[in-house]
Amino acid sequence: GEVVRTPGSPSFLGGVYHRRGNPVHSALTVQIFLDGGLCGLVYLRGARLFSRRVGLWAAGLQAVSTVAIVSSVQILSDSLFAFLLTAAILLLMRHFRTPRWWLMLIGGLVVGSACYVRPVGLFFGAAAVLVLLLRCRSVRSAAAFAAVLAV
Repeated sequence: GEVVRTPGSPSFLGGVYHRRGNPVHSALTVQIFLDGGLCGLVYLRGARLFSRRVGLWAAGLQAVSTVAIVSSVQILSDSLFAFLLTAAILLLMRHFRTPRWWLMLIGGLVVGSACYVRPVGLFFGAAAVLVLLLRCRSVRSAAAFAAVLAV
């Protein structure tokens, strides 16, 4: 049978393998750092939406999540995808607070990168375009985000 796979995760792993001696240990080490970074992003999201206390609780729950722990010690695309999607959410949240084009465009690039890791990210991209249309009431913003995402 033929395997159809998006190129994001294999390219990421190829870069990690190329830079280090033991490819499996290197990939797992990078994934663990990504999961640590994800905890930081979860904290920021919780703190910005609610309070520092909520951010700390959310980050703590992310850190001790069985799924996150188990997936971080296996070569999977979960860590990279979750990190990218959470980073995109933070960028878009910041764009809504201080409407700067560069935040929205970088958010589109990050969502596009997440789609290269897992195609299911396209659903988030479509939802983000709708939110941009409804929240910003700007067809230009939504179209620009969609164009960057499509690239």
